[in-house]
Amino acid sequence: MTDVLDDVEELLSTQETAPIPAAPVPKSATCPECGQVFLSPFENVKLGNHRRHAHDVAGTLKPSGKKPAPKKTAATGTATSRARSAPRKPLGESLAKIFLQAGRLINTVVDPPTGAAIMFEAGALGAAVDAAIAGTIIDRPLQKGAGIAEKFEPLVPLVTMPAMIFMLSKNPNMQPMIEGELREALEDVLVQSLPLLRKRAARTRATVDALAELQQLSPELAQSDDPIRDILDSFFAPPVPEPVSDADQ
Repeated sequence: MTDVLDDVEELLSTQETAPIPAAPVPKSATCPECGQVFLSPFENVKLGNHRRHAHDVAGTLKPSGKKPAPKKTAATGTATSRARSAPRKPLGESLAKIFLQAGRLINTVVDPPTGAAIMFEAGALGAAVDAAIAGTIIDRPLQKGAGIAEKFEPLVPLVTMPAMIFMLSKNPNMQPMIEGELREALEDVLVQSLPLLRKRAARTRATVDALAELQQLSPELAQSDDPIRDILDSFFAPPVPEPVSDADQ
């Protein structure tokens, strides 16, 4: 009986089949532009060829979920650089000042009519020259020079006006030659001094109001012609002794 069971068991074991392994899941790559899926093998190569031909995008062996950045063309780079660059500063006014000074020099030294004509057309000449040199090879260094000159422009009249006054004090005959420059320098100085003059005027009005109120409170200041001077003198006045009463003696 045991032999029969062994034979049956042996027969069954020989007829058993090995389990069939599950098929591997194929790898895939998805196109980020259209969503098309490419299966292995060579899924990344298929995806790269598809993106190059169908979407005009450079293929990649390791596709990511992000959309590729747009190509940077020469026109895009030029527009970006222009947007970042500072706008051009007009040079017409600066050139007009130069021509005006040249006209004055010619008017006083060389030929008065010619100098007067240059002075008359200095504004138009500066604008015309500025339009002619815009964008040329000499415009860039002039733009840098204009930026530097703009920083020091408020300082020029403050220095030149005392210098011209000194020249006239030594040689009064130079007044016809530098009177125009002197007047322009004085005008610029007045414009720059106006904010300070306003503050001084406001402080003077506040001082007058304060003195008027003090004169109402102090009879001594009310009789004074110069309260500020009297207050200053009181700082250096000797101390007044206190009166001694009969009880203290």
